[in-house]
Amino acid sequence: MNETEYIIVELHGLNGDRVLVASAYRRPKGHCLADSFEVLSDVSESYSDVVIMGDLNSDLSATDVNEEGRDLEKLLERNSYHPVPFGPTHHQARLRSDPITGQ
Repeated sequence: MNETEYIIVELHGLNGDRVLVASAYRRPKGHCLADSFEVLSDVSESYSDVVIMGDLNSDLSATDVNEEGRDLEKLLERNSYHPVPFGPTHHQARLRSDPITGQ
């Protein structure tokens, strides 16, 4: 199963605004996110805000060498979504002999 898994919920604010919140998980090397974004795009037009979160296994910081990152960047741009720049969330494990000096 390589399909993106997602859940979409609608939240109602005290001021009457409706917010669409989607949480998604795309396996490493899973299918393209385009189908998931198409579903989201179809339902998101009537919402004041859309929040997408989750683990999409796409590197937006290396779109020049990362195909998944490039695809996600195009999907975000096409739907007028803007990523929140938190930075990478996956880091390579490194064995250090001294946790203070890193050597």
